[in-house]
Amino acid sequence: MELYRLSLSLPAAYRCFPYRGQKVTKPALRSAFTDRLPPSVLRRLWFIWMSSLTQQFSIRYPSVLRSLLEDDSLLQADGFVNRDRLEAVLADRQLTRLNAHALLASAMTELFLRGLHSAGLNYQWR
Repeated sequence: MELYRLSLSLPAAYRCFPYRGQKVTKPALRSAFTDRLPPSVLRRLWFIWMSSLTQQFSIRYPSVLRSLLEDDSLLQADGFVNRDRLEAVLADRQLTRLNAHALLASAMTELFLRGLHSAGLNYQWR
């Protein structure tokens, strides 16, 4: 029970730690108890850090991605986004998860281009 209370009292910065693209949970406790924890617990790494966040966002907020990348999208107007394929991906959780990085990169690019457009700066792809 004491170990449990100690783990809950750790500051947030010590509870979760990105390392080489993966999430290490409670690294300070793992180091402190190397002689008492089984090797499988000491080596346990969780999901890929960035992938998880992008996947979670993409699955939770498909309407945000849809609003950025559909009808009035600069990327769609320039032929980089296919509306039917986008809708097929956003309608299927597995496809959304698999394409999360591309979806977020496209959304960020769209926001960047809108910023250029609103500032009166022109861009050319070709």
